[in-house]
Amino acid sequence: SNSDSIYLSELITETGMNSSEITYYLQDFQQLGLVHFTENRISISPYQKVRLALLALRYGLDIEEVSQALDWREFEDIAVEVLTHYGFCNLKHYRFKSQDQRHEIDVLSFKNPLILAIECKHWKNSWQNAVMRRIVDKQIVRGTALSQSWQGTPKHPRPSIIPTQKRLTILPIILTLHLTPLKSYNEVPIIPIFYLQNFLSTELYTQLPNFRTYDIFTN
Repeated sequence: SNSDSIYLSELITETGMNSSEITYYLQDFQQLGLVHFTENRISISPYQKVRLALLALRYGLDIEEVSQALDWREFEDIAVEVLTHYGFCNLKHYRFKSQDQRHEIDVLSFKNPLILAIECKHWKNSWQNAVMRRIVDKQIVRGTALSQSWQGTPKHPRPSIIPTQKRLTILPIILTLHLTPLKSYNEVPIIPIFYLQNFLSTELYTQLPNFRTYDIFTN
């Protein structure tokens, strides 16, 4: 639901389940702190919505279908949860300055020695190649600026998730809600959310030499 509450009768109509069966599950969810259920109405906070989505994923529901029920902020939360599962430390909405220009990375993820600079695109409309290329080009600018800001002796301190070691590698990534016509552009991977787990577990390191990366050498 796009709203934060729904009537029980609406949920019965939507799911095709009977009242007693739905009530049984809702009471369980309420005990877990996942919903607030009164006699006829179910309400849910954004935080509870993400927790329910993560529970759905653990029970094997399709990650793309689950993500489609979330807004762009919640979509980022799902991405962070998957990245965390694969050992990455994460920071949302990292803002930095390079050559007097301000930039923002949706999700900055670190797993030694790799830094993923992720742009999350939750658009539900159809993708066009020209739109995708523009998105990638902007992310390349951010990746270049990030590497420049951390090269040598950084003018600005790195976030706490990034260690002060001699060499790191930045990889720009585009994460989308749906499959797009382009799997990559200008050596930047374009990953639909349903494929993120497979990408992190199999392709990330084997395909890394084929991707656009930025090596950082610090003093």
